[in-house]
Amino acid sequence: MEVADQIQVMEVADQIQVMEVADQIQVYQPSRPQQPDPLSQQQLLEVEDEDFGDDIPPDFVCPLSLSIMKEPVMASDGHTYEKDKIQTWTLKNKTSPISRAELLPHFFPNLLLKNKIDDWKESYRKAKTKAEVDDS
Repeated sequence: MEVADQIQVMEVADQIQVMEVADQIQVYQPSRPQQPDPLSQQQLLEVEDEDFGDDIPPDFVCPLSLSIMKEPVMASDGHTYEKDKIQTWTLKNKTSPISRAELLPHFFPNLLLKNKIDDWKESYRKAKTKAEVDDS
């Protein structure tokens, strides 16, 4: 047997030993926490408006859905809408739902309003929790 053949045999033998060792090693893999069902999260978001009662600032409400905006976007008419609602609107209509002016199909996230809504929700929840604790 030539030297080159002997080296190949040794390499194959080394690979077999590595495979045998790999079969014996148990790798610890921590279990991942179960992710919430996206559908149930969406249902929670849809019910969320009911928690706020009549205290919702009017600027936080989409003129199309009449609920608190979760993803507010500004349209070319200068008004802010819930993103999916105005996108659906523009599929059938080319004019603003408020001013009836021509509406361009480009929307821009209204991050300032989104942050205000999120801050208001957080402070509302804290005040509600505090009131519940005070009542008990």
